[in-house]
Amino acid sequence: MLLGVGVGAVLVSGCASTVGQVRGPDGEMWLSISCHRSQANCYERAGEECPYGYVAGAEDGHEGAIVSHTQYSSIVTPVYNGTLMVKCKAPPAPATAKANDQ
Repeated sequence: MLLGVGVGAVLVSGCASTVGQVRGPDGEMWLSISCHRSQANCYERAGEECPYGYVAGAEDGHEGAIVSHTQYSSIVTPVYNGTLMVKCKAPPAPATAKANDQ
C-alpha cells in the first residue's frame, strides 16, 4: 500500500527527480522514480516518499557529459539519467493495550 501518493499522480520536486506509480512485479503499486544529476537523488526521493522505509527493486542509469564550446574554452557538464523502482513499507501497526495494564 502506498501512502501519500494519489493514483496516477506524478510528483515533481525541482529538477532532481520525478515520481509516478507503476504496477510492480508482485502486482501491487510501486513508485517509479526518475532522477537526474545522480543516483543518490533517486534514493533521497525514495526516503521522502516512503517515511516508513521501502523495498528497492530494479534500478538503471547512465552517465554522460554535455560539452559546450566557446571561442576561448570548453565547458563540460556531467549529466545523469536513472530510474529506481521502490515499494513503500506500510506504517507499523498501532500498539494494543494489554488487559492487565488497566
